[in-house]
Amino acid sequence: MKILVVDDKEEERYLAETMLKGSGYEVVTATNGVEALEKLHAEGFDMIISDILMPGMDGFQLCKKCKEDEKLRDIPFVFHTAEYEEEEDENLALKLGANKFIRKPVEADEFIKVIQGEFRDLEEGKKEPATVGMKILVVEDSEDSRILLTKQLRAYGHEVTPTANGVEALEQALTQPPDIILSDILMPKMDGYQLCREWKQNEQLKNIPFAFYTATYTSDEDKKFALSLGADTFIVKPTEPDTLARILSEIFEKAKSGALAPAKVAPLETSIFLPEYTKRVVAKLEKKVAQLEAEITRRKQVEEELRKQTHQTNERVKELCCLYGISSLERQGISLEEMFRKTVDFLPPRLAVSGSHLCPAHHK
Repeated sequence: MKILVVDDKEEERYLAETMLKGSGYEVVTATNGVEALEKLHAEGFDMIISDILMPGMDGFQLCKKCKEDEKLRDIPFVFHTAEYEEEEDENLALKLGANKFIRKPVEADEFIKVIQGEFRDLEEGKKEPATVGMKILVVEDSEDSRILLTKQLRAYGHEVTPTANGVEALEQALTQPPDIILSDILMPKMDGYQLCREWKQNEQLKNIPFAFYTATYTSDEDKKFALSLGADTFIVKPTEPDTLARILSEIFEKAKSGALAPAKVAPLETSIFLPEYTKRVVAKLEKKVAQLEAEITRRKQVEEELRKQTHQTNERVKELCCLYGISSLERQGISLEEMFRKTVDFLPPRLAVSGSHLCPAHHK
């Protein structure tokens, strides 16, 4: 397997090259996106591993160029970065079409394991292609996440209809039933739990697979409650696009063949549903409140530190102004007595009183 490593730092290129060659891969390096594109068009590669922050053309731009190029778009693209490490950065990378997002520093064994795993997943994907052409209803209130999910799933050949909450999803599904629904939980108007409950009680929709996809409700209790409502699977964000597509395909195929086990649907009675639903929501709110309180405490500490630093800086500026004034008197050749008198004028008020007794005129 031949891999192109793109990084503007010589030591990082050397490190990645050493790790990959030690595992039997052929490696070619480039210092930025421009050089990488030249090499990609000149010779064939099985994978691209790229940093993000680089001169000339950065990693995001390189990934976009590759995915827009018919000859390059199918080459697996892996980001390997230390500067861009937030979840928003990873979301952008995946939105551009990247296969993996690895944060530096990473142990050599773990790095190689990820690369080997990506090659293995690609081979398995060739042997067992995922189901294509599914009609997937996506329910996600975050616009960025909704757009990202839609693009990812459409890339696998699926027909995707995005909606922003449970109310929209129900209206859409009753008009045009999907093959499967993929829903977040924390949403306005009608959240995922309420949507699943309504879905599994509806004669027209109850046999359509329901998959949760959430980053907020992730505990075992959250999952247990979701499954009790009739959900067919519970997926925690973030999940690699290949894995997500495979899970949805497996559930769809099971449902189509009749192999999907009937879900144990919670009774419709509010007296049974509401207590556990309330418990899950309250637990999540308590966690959010605790996070907010911790953030408020941290910000207060930062503000106090900034206030102290500002005070110290202001005092230092006053002292420097005083010293500058004294030095200007010296340059003017003023007598010692006159210098003392004028110096007191330059002193801050708190020092002027205590310093005035030093003036020679007070000792005559």
